[in-house]
Amino acid sequence: MSITTITKWLKIYVNLIQEDIGYRPVKLLNAIDSYPGFLPKLEETPKSIHDGDIVKWHEWGDKRYNFTEYSDHTVMLGWRYSHGSYTSFEQVMPEFDYFGQRETRPNWVCEIQDITGLSNSKDNLNQFASLDQFVKTTRPRLIEEITEQNLLSNPNLAHNEIRIGHELHADTKDDHFSRYLWDNRIFLSNNGGSHHFAAARYIAGKMGRKIRLNGKLITYSINPRSVEALRERFDIVVIDDSAKEQNQFHQAMKAFNATYLWRRLPQPYDNYRAIFLPKDETRSKTVASYLKTAGAYDLGEFLRTLI
Repeated sequence: MSITTITKWLKIYVNLIQEDIGYRPVKLLNAIDSYPGFLPKLEETPKSIHDGDIVKWHEWGDKRYNFTEYSDHTVMLGWRYSHGSYTSFEQVMPEFDYFGQRETRPNWVCEIQDITGLSNSKDNLNQFASLDQFVKTTRPRLIEEITEQNLLSNPNLAHNEIRIGHELHADTKDDHFSRYLWDNRIFLSNNGGSHHFAAARYIAGKMGRKIRLNGKLITYSINPRSVEALRERFDIVVIDDSAKEQNQFHQAMKAFNATYLWRRLPQPYDNYRAIFLPKDETRSKTVASYLKTAGAYDLGEFLRTLI
């Protein structure tokens, strides 16, 4: 037997020993090296005037992210070594039951320039970085005259599809305001009238005219206690959700006998999944350490910054 062959088999033997005693997750490190997209980053999405582009982190505790819908509580699927085999298990996660929070203020008042985005339009709102750019590009005829008459006329502020309270009508009707604390901009959650509202806002801005708006404000946030409770119990990292990568990750965790749980992320990160590694289990802590050293995205730390 040649020196090369002996060295090869010796390396395999050493790797097996390292896996077996929980010293080094060799298969996991090989998977990271073999798949360039194994450890993705949560790139910040470009800001647009579309409410739908906001990452809905407050919804991450919803049941649609659960492994099963038959529980009254949030449930996650995990894998662990138990009684001589590596098996799946379900774990109730009370930290997610109140993960998202919603506060409603029924009679909130702001100035029209405070509104920076909308929820609905016939045009693609996500193509625009500002409401001024939106109206100048899509409906320039609405803002040809920078006058009080054009501001208050039927094509603009008096248009019947602007369904939020203002000086031409006090009733808020169907529309309301939305705010996501990790973004902190104010959106008009409108059913229609996007171009007319943007035109009125543009003209008012050019004239220095104050237009007071009033209506219901819904503020969405993340429960700080939930985040801190999760961070206390788990190292949370992000990996790719593709089938090959998931299989490689699972086989590596099985070889290392390390416990983990997982949960898919909200859009636009729904091609990724969060991996929860219990801090009270030595092998899971070892995996977390190697993953972070390899550049895994620390989702726990990211969530902390959101609150």
